[in-house]
Amino acid sequence: MRTIRYLFAAAITIIMAVTARAQTVAGDSTSVPINEIYSPSLSGILVKLVISLVLIVGLIYLSTYFMKKINSRACGGGNVGDIIKIIGRTYLSPKQSLFLVKIGKRYTVLGVSDHGISPVTELTREEASNFEVQDNRTDNKTRSGKFTEIFRGMLRR
Repeated sequence: MRTIRYLFAAAITIIMAVTARAQTVAGDSTSVPINEIYSPSLSGILVKLVISLVLIVGLIYLSTYFMKKINSRACGGGNVGDIIKIIGRTYLSPKQSLFLVKIGKRYTVLGVSDHGISPVTELTREEASNFEVQDNRTDNKTRSGKFTEIFRGMLRR
């Protein structure tokens, strides 16, 4: 966060220096017409444009780099994909579905609707291993059907 502040302060200082220089050139024009003091050429304008564009794009890349670092520290240093994994899902209706999610070492069934997400139940490692084994053997088209069958079997118990 401190580095972003320093970059922002440096950018403002450069902008202020450039505008101050332009004002002093324009301010000395009492005896000589301004066209004779400063007549910009097309190549000079293009060079300034390219330099400005490179600086702006560089600042954008630096800010995204530092924001990723800050966010990764806030999340515990790892990627969220390493901690949370969706094992399976099934749709109950167009706006309602069930998800089997592995969070760390815990397995949870979540109910998801347009009103929110709520936990349905937690599974033991043995119950969840049935889903993971089938997840490795099946493709996306049959995965939701298998999840539905196993989940219905669990509800019957």
